[in-house]
Amino acid sequence: MIRVHGYLGQSSQALRDEAATANLVVGGRRHLDALEVPEERRIVLGALSTAVPKIVEAGDDARIVVIASGDPGLFGIVRRLRAAGLDLEVVPEPSSVAAAFAAAGLPWDDAEVVSVHGRDLAPGLAVCRAWGKVAVMTGPDQGIRELAAGLADLRRTYWLCERLGETDQRVRLLTGAEALELDDIAQPNVVLVLDPALTGSVGWRLGAPRPEAPLPQVDDEAARIFCRLLPRLGDTLWVRGGTGRQVGELARHNGAAVVDLDENPTPPGTPTWTIDEGVLS
Repeated sequence: MIRVHGYLGQSSQALRDEAATANLVVGGRRHLDALEVPEERRIVLGALSTAVPKIVEAGDDARIVVIASGDPGLFGIVRRLRAAGLDLEVVPEPSSVAAAFAAAGLPWDDAEVVSVHGRDLAPGLAVCRAWGKVAVMTGPDQGIRELAAGLADLRRTYWLCERLGETDQRVRLLTGAEALELDDIAQPNVVLVLDPALTGSVGWRLGAPRPEAPLPQVDDEAARIFCRLLPRLGDTLWVRGGTGRQVGELARHNGAAVVDLDENPTPPGTPTWTIDEGVLS
């Protein structure tokens, strides 16, 4: 039996009891240390590629407890374990994203949620550029400083929510300039990236509200370029000139981030594509 427990700052009595009798306990070192799991029964989560085979090898009769931060089904280990063909019971805690918005005193049914932990930062930056309320699940080298640097040409505020649920939890509201200068960032953390000009909206679905206006009318060349690329959420286009701007209008409608080089000639980062007039690169 494999039971996956969420963990947000404190362990439940059920988790403590199960960890004390399980054949194997899998989790981050801080989780295992807090539960005083002996070395011979612990698997320290680092790369999932090494932990999952050990869980599989333990066999169907083994009692295995897996501990993951917050809701293990949100950008967590549940997906990887299910992909390995394992049957699970999941006991979640509030996700770190929910805890971050609660700590900031903000609603989040109109937010986009992305993870850059162990992933390329560029798609996450594109989402933060395209939308005005984004929760970013960060990693040690993919955190608030890197986000602020990649969005330096935009007006954004940053909630840095560190060690959520722990006794040393800390929540700070920062400008982009302040975020770039930080040298005391605690792990793990979630960053909320907000456009101060964003007005609240009440929708019927989770996530940022999608454009309700019809598709913009564009010329044939712009339509051909758009159909060739099909830019979407997570992509970034740099555009210049009439045709480029028309492609940008379609791309923005489809969720992509768009930077007009005529207005912002030196944006930070690297685009997915550049369209200079009708020339694609």
